Amino acid sequence: MEQRTAAISENFKKMTFKAIGAIIFFILTYLLLVTAAILLTGLFGFAGGVIIAAKVTGITLMIGAGLISMGLLIIIFLIKFIFKRHTNDISHLTEINREEQPELFGFIESIVKEVKTDFPKKIYLSPEVNASVFYDSSFWSMFFPIRKNLQIGLGLVNVTTVSEFKAILAHEFGHFSQRTMKVGSYVYNVNMVIHNMLYDNDSFENLAGKWAGINSYFNFFIGLAMKILKGIQKILQKVYEIVNISYMALSREMEFHADEVAACVAGSKPLVTSLLRLDIADHSYNEVINYYNGKISESVITKNIFSHQKLVLNFLAKENNLPLQHDLPQVTSDILGKFDKSKLVIKNQWASHPGTDDRVKELERLNIPERHPDTRPASVLFQNIEYIQALITEKLFQNVDYTEKVTYDNHEIFEQDFVRQFRENGFEPVYNGYYDNKDIPDLNLEEIISNISDHKKDARELFSDENTDLSATEISLERDVSVLRQIQSGEYKIKTFDYDGVKYNAGEAGNLISRLEKELTGIKETVRKLDEDIFIYFYHLSEQQSLSRELLSKYQDLKDLNADLERKYQVYSNIMDHTHFMSVTTSFSKIEEGITDMKTPEEDLKKEIRKMLDADMSYSINDTVKSTLNDYLSKERVYFEDENYDNDATSKLFECINIYRYLIFNQIYIAKKDLLDFQSKLKNNAASSTD
Repeated sequence: MEQRTAAISENFKKMTFKAIGAIIFFILTYLLLVTAAILLTGLFGFAGGVIIAAKVTGITLMIGAGLISMGLLIIIFLIKFIFKRHTNDISHLTEINREEQPELFGFIESIVKEVKTDFPKKIYLSPEVNASVFYDSSFWSMFFPIRKNLQIGLGLVNVTTVSEFKAILAHEFGHFSQRTMKVGSYVYNVNMVIHNMLYDNDSFENLAGKWAGINSYFNFFIGLAMKILKGIQKILQKVYEIVNISYMALSREMEFHADEVAACVAGSKPLVTSLLRLDIADHSYNEVINYYNGKISESVITKNIFSHQKLVLNFLAKENNLPLQHDLPQVTSDILGKFDKSKLVIKNQWASHPGTDDRVKELERLNIPERHPDTRPASVLFQNIEYIQALITEKLFQNVDYTEKVTYDNHEIFEQDFVRQFRENGFEPVYNGYYDNKDIPDLNLEEIISNISDHKKDARELFSDENTDLSATEISLERDVSVLRQIQSGEYKIKTFDYDGVKYNAGEAGNLISRLEKELTGIKETVRKLDEDIFIYFYHLSEQQSLSRELLSKYQDLKDLNADLERKYQVYSNIMDHTHFMSVTTSFSKIEEGITDMKTPEEDLKKEIRKMLDADMSYSINDTVKSTLNDYLSKERVYFEDENYDNDATSKLFECINIYRYLIFNQIYIAKKDLLDFQSKLKNNAASSTD
């Protein structure tokens, strides 16, 4: 079968021309600014020369030199990016070579030939679920070719087949396979140039500060130069917005094009299946990382984090009823969107990547057949993969400061402990995800109980996939209506949006809101009735087991906590409002005023924290958090003194503010889980009694 070649789409060409237009616009703006700066420097130099020539004194020399310095400083500001080099941090990476990994290098070489690009300069391994091509860049990168480096994440290798791995690498190399793709590199570098002039000014400001410190005359002229530069930066901010939008739009098209290159090399299907799996694979990797972060105080680590990642991946697949094929979960678009039923699509002009759903749809439309399927695990391409995994795992943990001698988890201990924690922190399978993103509603229990009749629905019917989808639809529809209201009010400034495949102007948001609110009202009524049926089902079970009082008590506890949540959250909101001044540059007098104004909100926060510590069990506060909170309460801290913030004091304040916010919501979660676990036990007890 002849290999298909990726075509340049019309939209890609359109975005390319727009990007070229943005580059030309930047060049013209930049040349005007440089010309003006040169003329200004010449004018200042001439004026300085005239002043010095009129009468050579110390004062005239300083004034003349100050004027010349003004112009020179402006020119330095406009050309400093030429000397800036962006260097990637590779300290966390491990380089490999052909001698160590001949099969992998041969595999990459065959992809490079098919894509028609250059072999990577160097190849590195990292632990993440990712693969990328990177290089150190500078202004001169636009004019001189640079060989790229390839980074391969072992977390990715661990969750893909050979064909899927080939498709992912082909996608990365696809970014450099066409000359047209170089336009993206130019736009990227222009973006870097403007960003450098706008934001990367530490060394420049140090230079200006030293210059200004020579004497009061220089200080005056450097101050004038900085005011002129602020005006130049305002112009560049507008240009940056235009160039950046064109870059993001082109970048999205580059992703689609690179996908097509990959599909031509490996087929559409391998890239689709790997894209759909990456979210759950990355989640599995992070679950293992979080698990061992929680084990730091015990000095417990693992010798191979990737075997644990695979275990978690397959465990989560089983929990979510995902079929396994080639020992890997097969995720579909329907499963990916199980809890997101939104039909509202707003094209994000600042997004550099299209969404997974859009990429999958385009790959399925291309429907390029797979020529040489290889369903072996991608790890077969590596020599001594377990040794490499252990090496990367060791590097991952090497900077952690353990207080005691490190001990290693074995696979079985990790599995048992992880599953236990998962069960303790999640909701029982009986609920089928119904409550994962949904609060338990505030029902009129007395009225429901007084009108109870025979209840014939069982748990399987109540928590069916259809009902879980209905609950998710309600949540998504509420979110859509909220966003549409922002569009209608002008708070969200866009011209058009799509809803359920139909394009609308912003002015049509109001009519759509009216229609959706009617739909939402109907869904809410259905879900409300469903929630009442769920309560009735468990109430019947509780009566049969003489536990109805306990059930109602747990509902009441949750209701009371939710009723008090608004007051508790207001304490958080107030302290955040009154500490905002700490995160912005402001005068010393404003800082001192802010410190005074925050005393009452901070005292309110401390009162709530004391209550939390007294009611420890209802918040599940661990020893580390308890120690942090007690330390915060133990003394009054001075946040600002001698015209400087005390970083330790402010860090402690914001740490405790964030802990407070977490705890008030965690208390609700604990009560919710307690109720749901109790109901699940009622069901299990009833099932046991009938066996």
